[in-house]
Amino acid sequence: MNNLKGLDEIFRTEEEKEIMELEITSLVDYRRGNLGKNRYSKEDMDDLTESIKNFGVIQPLIVRPIPDTEKYEILLGHHRKDAAKRNKLQTVPCIVKELDDDQAESFFLDSNLQKGVEKLTHSEKAELIYRRNEVLKNQGVRTDLMSDEEKENRENINDEFHLSSSTIKRYLRIYKLMDIWKQMLDKGRIAIRTAVNISYLDTKEQEMLYGLVEEKGLLISENESISIKENKKLGNITRELLIKILCPIVNEEPTRKQVKKKAIYRMNPVVFSKFFTEEQELDEIEDIVEKALEQYFGRN
Repeated sequence: MNNLKGLDEIFRTEEEKEIMELEITSLVDYRRGNLGKNRYSKEDMDDLTESIKNFGVIQPLIVRPIPDTEKYEILLGHHRKDAAKRNKLQTVPCIVKELDDDQAESFFLDSNLQKGVEKLTHSEKAELIYRRNEVLKNQGVRTDLMSDEEKENRENINDEFHLSSSTIKRYLRIYKLMDIWKQMLDKGRIAIRTAVNISYLDTKEQEMLYGLVEEKGLLISENESISIKENKKLGNITRELLIKILCPIVNEEPTRKQVKKKAIYRMNPVVFSKFFTEEQELDEIEDIVEKALEQYFGRN
């Protein structure tokens, strides 16, 4: 009788048999960063912490061993680990996967795709799309995302993100931006198409443009960014040229007081994503906003 397996052992799946309790101190975040860290608000983390306090960590983390160490890299479950630490737990359930770097990257990106991209910032979407595109290239899948030819080869990544080819191409351009411009995009200080146009500048030119914008308190419109991009095709960008483009009336370095006379509103990206999509045309969006404002102010 003692040689018989218990019911739990008989019915456990192969995956469940792989579950191990690992010390939280032995776990480190994925080496290429925790994409989607902004998905969890403070309230989300508080709810997760309370859930783990009451029920423990129900869903195991997915980790892989780091060679020649006693550490493990977290591929899935960063927030569960953080919430467990807040509850002062010493260990968490983990499934250990033996994956090489390419396999780990593919698994990490797939898990992020399954969670959706709605709550990701624009820069996070750009990084996820770029890295997924690189994985497909390494797997021998032709994507040709920066070409207008052979559009059928783009379907792999377009279908995964549920985005059009043009939107995918924009995000691949945004990935080329310096971090300072990505932050401005995420904060709603520049529009997506403006960010795409700025991405055609080299690092030095991006730094110069950013310095001028911050120093003088400028706002860059889409038309101004188009002019900058077109001038870039003709040669290097200079500070004098940027001033001429951004301040065509006075054609001199503006003061912050002069700039503030402009009545310009930039819609917060979070608000935008609640009501519109990247595929909608600007005229359609403006028409919807105008009708909504007319209704709000009681105009016929």
